[in-house]
Amino acid sequence: MAVAKRRKPANWNNLTLKEKYQQHWESKSFQPSDQSITRFGKGFVFVNTVSLAVEGFALLLPHYFSAAASVKGSDGNSANTWLIVSKLATVYLCLGTAFQWWYLHDGSADKVSKSTSEGISQDEGLPQGWLFCSTCKLYSPPRSHHCTVCNICVLKRDHHCFFSGSCVGYHNQRHFIIFLFYACVASAYGFFMQGAYLKREEGVSYFIALLAMWRTMTRQSRCLHLVLLLHFYLCGIIAVACVSFVSWQFRIIFRGQTSYEAVKGFTKYCKIRGDADGVEKGNKKPKIWYYGNFVSACGSPLEFLFCIVVPFVKTKLPGDGIKWTT
Repeated sequence: MAVAKRRKPANWNNLTLKEKYQQHWESKSFQPSDQSITRFGKGFVFVNTVSLAVEGFALLLPHYFSAAASVKGSDGNSANTWLIVSKLATVYLCLGTAFQWWYLHDGSADKVSKSTSEGISQDEGLPQGWLFCSTCKLYSPPRSHHCTVCNICVLKRDHHCFFSGSCVGYHNQRHFIIFLFYACVASAYGFFMQGAYLKREEGVSYFIALLAMWRTMTRQSRCLHLVLLLHFYLCGIIAVACVSFVSWQFRIIFRGQTSYEAVKGFTKYCKIRGDADGVEKGNKKPKIWYYGNFVSACGSPLEFLFCIVVPFVKTKLPGDGIKWTT
């Protein structure tokens, strides 16, 4: 596809070189677009996952178990067995991360379409919580919001995830949590293995970044070790960030909220412990029904645990993300 050339101003030939540079600089936009941020986020997940697998198979795991065998004086068969088990665990973590990322990326089930609002009309009066989206030209159910990046309305929209290029909504929120779990475990695993390797090869002092850079520039250490050190710090940051995100997700899930509702202080759809309709009887202070809120977002605890242990399958939620009780 041919790229359209930028039209020059009429007095371009009469401008000085300084004025030309100034106009060229002012015409540039240095603010990254949402699409470029999404491409970077998806590429970051891919590169980090693949690099952890390659580092583990080619360098970290063989080095760790050979060193452990030499220190403990164990036989080679035992070390080889644990090496194979660790490689299988690495493959399992990488595949689990990839599958959950794909389930998160595929947000088609959360897209508000004409079939979602079938039978809804302004003439007959909109049901409680329904709104008309002027961008999509559709009626959207309660808790759904329009995403300017995806350019669609999303059921029970929580936020837009730039690392998957899709919105976290009703059907893929649990996959977002499991994806964070696997990314956290994989990063912590890589953090430990990289730390063990660098400690044995370079010593504890090498974990000081400035000292590591100086030793690399003076050729006292290999450039590969500096790259591993940077990845070591990155894995630690990713693990801490994933724990923070998961903690936030569980907080709003148990309270029956989305991120938007939590920021705005909405508790309209939070399930209350009481009768079958979730309404507390009497004059007692309402108590949050944590179990009901969790099941509404993640399914039953057994199904959710099954998805964690076997990340290659998908389970259905009890609701449809359209009908909500208040």
